[in-house]
Amino acid sequence: MGAYDSSDVCDLIRLYILDILGKRFPSVLFSLYRDDALAISRGANGHTLDRLRKDLISAFGSVRLKITIETNLTTVDFLDVTFDLVSGTYKPYHKPNERLSYISTSSCQPPIVFMNLVKGVSKRILNLSSSQDIFNVATLYYNEALALNGFKDHIFYMPVLSFPRRRRRSGYWQWARTAHHISFRTALGRIGSFREKPKLQTGSLESNRTLRQNGSLDPKGDIVNSSVQGLHKVSLHILGEKAQMKGIKVDSFRQCDFIPVDFFEVRHIKASFKKLMKACVPSAPPSSPEHTLYKGVEDSEWLLQVQNVMQLAGAVVDLLDVQGSSVIICLEDGWDVTTQIVSVAQILLDPYYRTLEGFKALIEKEWLSCGHRFTHRSNQTAANQASGFAAIFLQFLDIVHQIHRQFPLSFEYNQYFLKFMAYHYVSNRFRTFMMDTEFERMEAGWLLEEKKAPKVDGPDEESGFSPKHSSTPVIGLSIWDYIEKHHRRSTVFFNFMYSPSDYDVVLRPYSNLQNLVIWNYFLNEDLAHGPSYDIEIMGREMRPNDNEQDADLTPHRRRKIINGCYDNILVQEPNFFSWEFQEIHRLETELGHLPQKWKVLWDKLEQPTRESLHRQTSFNTQLVRLHGRSIHKRSTLEILLKGKLLGETAKMFSQQHRFEKQSYTTPAYCDYCSHVLWGLVKTGDGKSLFPGMHCVNCGYNCHEKCMPHVPKNCKRLKAVPDTSASSSSISKTGGSEASSVSGGTGSCQMYDHFSGEHRTHEGYLYKRGALLKGWKQRWFVLDSMKHQLRYYDAMEDSSCKGYIDLGEVVSVQPIKNVQGAPKKSDENGCFELRTMRRVYNFLDTDAKSAQEWIDKIQSCIQ
Repeated sequence: MGAYDSSDVCDLIRLYILDILGKRFPSVLFSLYRDDALAISRGANGHTLDRLRKDLISAFGSVRLKITIETNLTTVDFLDVTFDLVSGTYKPYHKPNERLSYISTSSCQPPIVFMNLVKGVSKRILNLSSSQDIFNVATLYYNEALALNGFKDHIFYMPVLSFPRRRRRSGYWQWARTAHHISFRTALGRIGSFREKPKLQTGSLESNRTLRQNGSLDPKGDIVNSSVQGLHKVSLHILGEKAQMKGIKVDSFRQCDFIPVDFFEVRHIKASFKKLMKACVPSAPPSSPEHTLYKGVEDSEWLLQVQNVMQLAGAVVDLLDVQGSSVIICLEDGWDVTTQIVSVAQILLDPYYRTLEGFKALIEKEWLSCGHRFTHRSNQTAANQASGFAAIFLQFLDIVHQIHRQFPLSFEYNQYFLKFMAYHYVSNRFRTFMMDTEFERMEAGWLLEEKKAPKVDGPDEESGFSPKHSSTPVIGLSIWDYIEKHHRRSTVFFNFMYSPSDYDVVLRPYSNLQNLVIWNYFLNEDLAHGPSYDIEIMGREMRPNDNEQDADLTPHRRRKIINGCYDNILVQEPNFFSWEFQEIHRLETELGHLPQKWKVLWDKLEQPTRESLHRQTSFNTQLVRLHGRSIHKRSTLEILLKGKLLGETAKMFSQQHRFEKQSYTTPAYCDYCSHVLWGLVKTGDGKSLFPGMHCVNCGYNCHEKCMPHVPKNCKRLKAVPDTSASSSSISKTGGSEASSVSGGTGSCQMYDHFSGEHRTHEGYLYKRGALLKGWKQRWFVLDSMKHQLRYYDAMEDSSCKGYIDLGEVVSVQPIKNVQGAPKKSDENGCFELRTMRRVYNFLDTDAKSAQEWIDKIQSCIQ
């Protein structure tokens, strides 16, 4: 019973059996659980117990069930409790050789799990212990298990106090998602909580109280953190293309948030990589001194693409970790840019993917299984030559390199490992980066190949060539087997700065351009021996050279000259740890001992003890620590808010600054950081200039390093009072007009009444009719005080024909190719004013005058 039947049937059978036993044996207390049962009878002697055993066998036999009964026991283990029948006590039960284990504090679990785990274990042990002495003995076993998993709190004895229960107390449901979540509660009933909390309204959200190590919410957090919390919290965020989001009815999905994002397509990556290679590996010397390496890298926009992927991945991290929502990424076909963003986000979120084993699982899961077309993108066959090389995976490795550079203590693999992956990604030596789908690899027999552990102790293995490699030329070798073999034998892929106990659970790297560097994999070239990523060839080339060199040198002159432009410094002069392991291996070999693996020796090293100093940190220190997180979340907010403002609204509120280098004759202050624009420059005539960046539209001043952080809401030209009227000289064209502007002619006001008021801008414009679509010239007056755009038949007219309320304006932008425009008019002089009710089309003499109208109207509506 229980193994082949449903749970409902089993419960019914148990209840039926308990009913039978309760009627036949009223003085015995029974308890049933799955295939086990417990019967307790007080004050019974041996003869009575023997009779009771026979009656129980008969009772179960009446329902065709066979049971085995044990009597005369001193202790009984039932479920999680051990009953001492002699002393009448009970205690928690655990197996003799069982090793208790809890979830680690570094795992990605909801904060409520860590908060309630120790309390829940204490409550459970307290209920399973009959006295305080038994409780204290049992807690030793559980406290040790909690300490091994990183918990600092200990289990302590707290007697249960009885309080009068409040009447009409309503519980609540608590729904939770695994990994990253924010729980919400409803007044329906209570499930899965250890603490009492006041009832909340249905659907209300409650953020976590504590600040986790990985950066979860804290009510006392920074301003940007509070801004993230202030967003409308939904269960699912969908990042997609703008074209896909236009046809979605958002009202039908109230728990989903559709966010259009900007990203670089594959064609952009192809063109950018060509320009990057032309800059880093030029085929000829530059023809002009202006064509430098940094100029070529800037023109390639490679770092801009790296920045874009890092920002999108950072937004995913914040939505998962801070907002506690789920995220779906719907970009292109799902196997190029989407794979990049998802992979980078998982590396930032989960420390498992920063290990060698985790990185292998990430590549196999997100790149190979999800169908990234390695053959098509890498031009591995003649059929794909016309498509062009797309460095999608290479760009992903470059992004991991940027993160590794900022957090060197958080990765088990080193920079050489990333270069090794980048080199063999296009070398076609390994079968891992071949074929487009798992189906093709299945047909080739790669997925069905039996995986055998490579031998590492044979003589051929020491030289780098094993019979396994030579015997399988058709199927090929997996790069993971190759890496695993060399990782067991040497420290070539290991990062000696890796500190698993010190890394942050969630990484938030800087993605500004000044924080990104050119990967030296694109710049360096080993002229002495060629690329060092074929480890066997490099080992064979280095060995005879070292022997010849050692034979010619005397013991007093053991010196070798290394040229940084010709030799590979990392190969010629390895780091201290690698050199020490090589020396240990050499000495053990000379002594005739079996060399130990480097990992065994590394694990034997005693880690330095660290004293935890508890001191009160200053406010400035806390600001410095939160600076990186604030910058990261600011980037996320910009992506979310820019995606929220679709269409013309986004253009209206995201006007880019037009920065130009400015030399100030007097010291000026940065409008972003409020610091002096440093960098005093002496000119030839002895004058002092202060270089900086100046926006030619709104006059914003800032440092060059502050440019990426400046808010993207250029206000253009401010409203200029009492500007001179600019009349237009476009010839009139016939046409009728039926205008439906708010206000109408019934509420016309005298022009003299407004003449004394604030007039921001005025002039003649052609306005298109709403019904007959004809163009008619009118005199327009922009009033920033009354927030109106009034129009008259002529400049001398005193009767207002109507006005447009600027409070209803949604956007204003230039347009082209307008049908029915007047003859000899400039098509670049058209602009569109969109309100909540209708769309207005205007035409000015030229593009400059139209742009001036646009700037003045935008300055009034912002």
